[in-house]
Amino acid sequence: MENINESISTPPEQVIPQEVKPKTDKKSLILVLIIVVLFVLLLITGGLFAYKSGLLNNILNIQQQEDEDIEEEQLEDETSIMKTTFEGETISALVPDGWTVEEYYDGEGTESLVAGVTYEGFTGLKIKNGTKEVFSVRAVSGIGVIGCPMYAKFADYNPTHLADNQAMANEIDETMNITDYTTAQYVEFKWLDKTFRRIGTGYFYDDVPNNAFFEAPCMQGIVTFTGFKFVDSFGYESNAYFFGAVENVTEDELLMVDEILESMKLVN
Repeated sequence: MENINESISTPPEQVIPQEVKPKTDKKSLILVLIIVVLFVLLLITGGLFAYKSGLLNNILNIQQQEDEDIEEEQLEDETSIMKTTFEGETISALVPDGWTVEEYYDGEGTESLVAGVTYEGFTGLKIKNGTKEVFSVRAVSGIGVIGCPMYAKFADYNPTHLADNQAMANEIDETMNITDYTTAQYVEFKWLDKTFRRIGTGYFYDDVPNNAFFEAPCMQGIVTFTGFKFVDSFGYESNAYFFGAVENVTEDELLMVDEILESMKLVN
């Protein structure tokens, strides 16, 4: 009988795997260090060159000059817009030095009232540059508007508003002249309770506020404001006024008038 112990094979010795550590590429590390050192040396060399050649000083001088120019422009702007507050009986406004605002009452300051009738209340306003009258507001009575003699059509006009005015003109057999301002450049500002657009010496205002359209009235150069009013000797109250700039006004004067009108507020 064979020896049982000898028939049992001896298991092979178990091999434990060893952790393999990645080899560090010393050449790559040295290359990276060399690149970093060269970059730092390049920055130092460039800085020294800029300093010695005066380039750095030139850059600093240019920046300093630009800062001084900005401060000078700001000072000029502050000097150019020196304003005082005009406080009248009806309105107040910010007025630049050399300019004045004058209010008129009881039939004064206008030539557009009916003769032989007395008036009480606010009847005129003038804006002057020195002694030169530039802009005026003048009380008017005794006029009526029929139809739509002139329609100002801006890019944001209301087609329904245009159609309604056209129908009104057709009803009285009147030609409605449409002036196309859809591509015109204009200055927009707020004057009391209305939004105005000015093209040269022409003024237009939005007669239907609080929507997406600009709907100018059919008659240019006449306006009504809440807070502007006068009464005639018959007890008839009115708030209609002619307004506009003089013929020989300059664009710079018009821009200043725009600012004065935009700053205007009712006293009461």
